[in-house]
Amino acid sequence: MSPRLFVLIGALALLSLWHGTAGGVNETPARFGAAATDGTIARDGIAARAYVLHRAMACGNEFAFARGFALASRRGKAFDAPVPNLAQWPVTLMLGKAALLADRSHRAWDCEMFLSGAEVRRDWLPLTSDGVAHQGETDHDIVNRVYLELYDSAAGVSGAACAGVAREKEGEMVGLRLSQECLARQIRAVMTHPRHGPWTEEGGVVTPELAGTSAGKLPCLSEFTFKLEGLNGDWDMAVIEYTRLAALLLRFGRSTLPIGEDVAAAVAVLNRRFLTLRSSPEQGATAREVFNLVTSCGNLPNQYGAAIDTVNGTGADPGSYSEAASDALGKKSFWDSLWRFLAALVIVVVFLLAAALVGIIAGAIAGALAGAVGVGVAVAVAVGAVVLITFAGGGIEETENHLLMQNSSRYVKNKLMMAELSAQDERKGFDTIAELNEELRVWLLMRMQRIVREEFVEYNAKPYNRFSHAAILNLLDYACDVSWDYESSRFILHSDRACDVKDQPVVDAAAALLDLSAAKLAVGSLEGRRLIPYRRLAEENYVYYRGRSLLELGAGADNQLAALQVWTGQMRHAPDQEAKPYTFGQLVWFSTSQYRPDPMILAIAVDKTVGREQQYRHHTRERYASGNGWLITAGGSNEEPAQGFRSPLGFTIYPPISGDVVNDRGVGVPTTLMTAAPVMGADGKALDRARVKQFLRFDGKEVDWGLLDEKSEPTGLKTGKPMWSFSDNHCVAGSFACGLRPRMPEDFDPNTCGARTLARHFVVVDSTRCSAFNDRDGVAANDLFIAIYRSPQGWGFFEVAQQDAYGRSLDVFVNELKRENGGRFAAWAAARAGDRVEYFAVTQKRLLTFTPAHEAFGADRRACGVVNHESGARFTISNVAATQAANCRSVGPRIFIDLNDARNPVRRGEAGLALERYPR
Repeated sequence: MSPRLFVLIGALALLSLWHGTAGGVNETPARFGAAATDGTIARDGIAARAYVLHRAMACGNEFAFARGFALASRRGKAFDAPVPNLAQWPVTLMLGKAALLADRSHRAWDCEMFLSGAEVRRDWLPLTSDGVAHQGETDHDIVNRVYLELYDSAAGVSGAACAGVAREKEGEMVGLRLSQECLARQIRAVMTHPRHGPWTEEGGVVTPELAGTSAGKLPCLSEFTFKLEGLNGDWDMAVIEYTRLAALLLRFGRSTLPIGEDVAAAVAVLNRRFLTLRSSPEQGATAREVFNLVTSCGNLPNQYGAAIDTVNGTGADPGSYSEAASDALGKKSFWDSLWRFLAALVIVVVFLLAAALVGIIAGAIAGALAGAVGVGVAVAVAVGAVVLITFAGGGIEETENHLLMQNSSRYVKNKLMMAELSAQDERKGFDTIAELNEELRVWLLMRMQRIVREEFVEYNAKPYNRFSHAAILNLLDYACDVSWDYESSRFILHSDRACDVKDQPVVDAAAALLDLSAAKLAVGSLEGRRLIPYRRLAEENYVYYRGRSLLELGAGADNQLAALQVWTGQMRHAPDQEAKPYTFGQLVWFSTSQYRPDPMILAIAVDKTVGREQQYRHHTRERYASGNGWLITAGGSNEEPAQGFRSPLGFTIYPPISGDVVNDRGVGVPTTLMTAAPVMGADGKALDRARVKQFLRFDGKEVDWGLLDEKSEPTGLKTGKPMWSFSDNHCVAGSFACGLRPRMPEDFDPNTCGARTLARHFVVVDSTRCSAFNDRDGVAANDLFIAIYRSPQGWGFFEVAQQDAYGRSLDVFVNELKRENGGRFAAWAAARAGDRVEYFAVTQKRLLTFTPAHEAFGADRRACGVVNHESGARFTISNVAATQAANCRSVGPRIFIDLNDARNPVRRGEAGLALERYPR
């Protein structure tokens, strides 16, 4: 590391922790410093931003870490705590601690922060076992007692790794310094606590958590359950985090005692109790893709214990559950199992009879119409077979993010089990797991090919894209940690061997998929913001339209924006221009990953002086166009649900559109014009512009599916969020956009904006004179003229122009608009939203003919622009300017991606681009 970069990292880290002290011990954010201005600077600054984040996570939020651990250790992971959701195991902050331990370039640095005496008495004292200050106990004594009781008193530990972490400072302050030994001890204490595992505790009842969609709540005919009841799923959301934690700790190694001892203890319990998603002879290689209504009564159970336990099926569940929960996990008596088998047999017979009845009826009708008995018999047999196969052999599809989480976690855990079995000279067990993992490897390669070819089923999903991308990051980062060779596999990491030839295709495919996501993110964002159509969850549309910031990266957020913050440092529009602790769980995936977008992709994200265009057509349409200081994002349309009832005959049946099914549909968002303008507060302070109603936009066709089915008791009335879609928002052509229900930014004031009126409902705005569009950066090159037409018939359009192209003269721009379009003003006034309208786009020197209600401008390519689709799963990515984007061909240095042969994916740099290869 260069001395200059080391100084930068130190300065950013101290700034981050000092800012947290001023803001209070309960919340210490991370400040990333100045945003990158080009791709290379962005790439080179990722390590510094990651280090700032990891220090804030590792030691800047110690009260939140201690409080979560204290409450969870006393109550278990409970949602019914006195303060809801505080009794949670602090896994996210633990990732920061592990990342700091694993980052060997910074091992000389200690974590340090400062607390006030008032904070200690108010916040820390209740965390002690008795909640009472002892005689003669000072403020720093209280904090040291918390560390002793929570961490250094954990079962099986040796030595007091966290002794004396708190020291008295001047001015009634307490200094808190955490050594690496203490960080490791904290991780061990939390992970080895006996109440910590794949379960929750509410009202004293321990309930297991299972992986995947809450399939235990689906109807199951062989269990005679006909309503939504049973155990929750979603445990795989935790397993991907525990997988990353384990891999980070394995990178630290054993080192010196007691650090190595504590790290080893944490890894051991992670392997036995938390990495519960594995391939096994009992459960097969891959996660369940379809839940059959007869045989698939709930999710597959977790697997515990050592690797040989998985092979032999002898792992013991460490949980202690209620009788009902144990029954749901499959712990049934012989007679109970026999009864359920007979019940399933009855259901199958009922299916046969029902299929036969439907077939007979259809056959009778067909035979009567044709006048032939043979026709009737043939139709009866065919229809009966289709009914039987469809409903007895089909099932409800598992969601995409759960499949990716479960199978990526299985792949990494299988590799760790292969290492364990090799070290124990269990060759037969090794071969068993290796064979299962090969089947899983092929599944992963085929699935990633499908995503590249067709896009994610849950495209841009809120919040599910987080989980899908996290799963893919785990593959890229950890697939190569263990060799497939029996002798070499026992050595995990830190060897000179190259990535195994079987694992390298998995890593290459994962990197290719991430490149495509990063390129879409780069071209479709401005200063860290984007607003794009997505599939799941519709309810979030209402939340954001009503005023939630696009950059509040908590639940229901667009997780890819967290990637931009780590990769580029673009925080201008984030709350207080800093990374809040509630966003750490989103950010840490990208800060701890090897994956770094190529500088060419990052340049597209940070350098908006070059105009660019991009269109996608997959399950819906997406379109982006940008210029110096502006970005237009098309909002897309509502689409069918992501999952349905899959028939083994090859077709999918989507259930009636109601309740959660609506919530999982694809939805459109408003088409927006984003600029760099802040929102000016009443006090003259510049605030972030990151809310939907703060942009010039088209809301499009409003689709309202009613309230989400969340009913209150005792009234039974629906109390859920409205489920909205803003549909038919496809009308974007370069610097031009049109649509229904045009809306001005909520801070737009025509009386003070100096808007020039050309005709009724047609005005031109000068961005330097209008607060809603004024970036106030003192740079003339990104100043804009915006021509805006709003028809009283409920439609409109706008065109964006760079002022420099017109000599910075509003009169020149206005006169050209009048000259080219003056003869069309009367036609616009009479036109309805469904009529064909003509507009001459003066910035593009071309006549546009469009229908405001549903224009798509021929978006018939899978991808065209910066990202280009060549065939199947073959794409290129290049920094092509908007003037050449319509050719749908790469220009200059490019990334070439070809997954058409799923087992041999290609990802390479061409035309002078030296693409980084993973793993590093």
